[in-house]
Order: sequence, then C-alpha cells, then structure tokens
Amino acid sequence: MTKGDRIMEIRKTDVVIRLHSLETVDGAHEIIDKEMEGELLIRKGGFLLHYKELFEGADTWVDSVIHLSSEECRIQRLKPIKGVLVFHPWGKCKSQYMTPAGLMELETDTKVYEILEEPERLVVHIEYGLKANGVETGYHDMTLDMEFVS
Repeated sequence: MTKGDRIMEIRKTDVVIRLHSLETVDGAHEIIDKEMEGELLIRKGGFLLHYKELFEGADTWVDSVIHLSSEECRIQRLKPIKGVLVFHPWGKCKSQYMTPAGLMELETDTKVYEILEEPERLVVHIEYGLKANGVETGYHDMTLDMEFVS
C-alpha cells in the first residue's frame, strides 16, 4: 500500500489548517499567518475543506469552503461575505467576490499550483498574480497546510 492509497482510505477527517501567505505589492511584502480548525472530506477526484475564518477588516467569522482537485482550487466564501476565487494550474481565471465595499471582479493568473498528499496531511501551494476590477494587486504566494487530527 502506498502513501496515496492510505490517504484515499480516509473519507472525512478533522484538520488543523495553517495558512501562510506572502503578498508582494509594489515591492512591499506582507506576511499573513493564520491557524484554524476545519473538516476535510476526501472524495474521488479531489478534496473539500470546510472551515470558519476571522475575516480581516470585517471583524466577523466567515464560513468558507475550498474545492481542491488537480484541475482547480475554488475558494468559496459563503456567509456573511459571498464570493468565489478560482485558480487553475494553467493560468488565468475570472471570478467575482462580494465584499462589504461592493462587488469586485477578480482575475487570478496562476504561476505555481501544487498539491502534496502525505499520510497525515495535505499541502496546497499556489503562487499567483491577482487583478481586482482590472487593477494589479501584486503577487501572492499561498500555502495551505492541513494536518489530519482524527
């Protein structure tokens, strides 16, 4: 049995999610590190991650779902902020995001898209450019490290 076979035996597990993001805008760097608890569903062809995240600037918890597969990463904010941010391994993708300030048209330009499966964790690494309403917002390097706890 390979490591991948052991992971596919698991169908649902609680996870500790560590988000690390490096955002570069006009040469300035901002690092974001967060840790949350969530639930990971492992299904044929991909993963579904559900968690609540404290949303910066809104001081409220946001219900979030991430759909992961070899073909895309789709981050959905369900409530109270609604929106979708999509990454494809092959490049550009458009989506919309409703914020307290109004609707934003987003475009991601994915440069790196990697999913690493291990027996006790799942790691997703995405590097991308982002435009919001047609304006470049910089370069982003994001890693989601999900450690299985049950």
